[in-house]
Amino acid sequence: MEILKTKSEVIQLINELAEQELLAIKKIIQSNLLSYLSPFYIKEFILDNKRYILKDPVICNVDYQDDLWIYEVPRYGLHAFSKDRKEAFFQLQDEFVFLCDTFLHEEDEKLTQDAIALRDIIRKDLLKIEDIDNE
Repeated sequence: MEILKTKSEVIQLINELAEQELLAIKKIIQSNLLSYLSPFYIKEFILDNKRYILKDPVICNVDYQDDLWIYEVPRYGLHAFSKDRKEAFFQLQDEFVFLCDTFLHEEDEKLTQDAIALRDIIRKDLLKIEDIDNE
């Protein structure tokens, strides 16, 4: 074993070992994330004591990049992200409710063609909106 001669060599060795340990920890974390990264289906969106129930489930893609959880529902063009997984999913639901509140009862004349198309998809997909009791 080589004997280190200076403090700077000791510090350099400590830094190299710390980097190797961090890489090993990152690999473990990434392998554990795989179970959270599988696409899944959403049948309802819940926010503010209301449940927006769909006729058929829609696909939701999940990703984790650059320390951000990313949720996407391509059918509605929804895209939400946060450093916190639960917060990102909450934002996704908030975006869907915003679309419903903004477009569902709006007249065609006040919407762009893209907004009309999205509104019609949501109208077609939405089974019902129900209040949730807080008992």
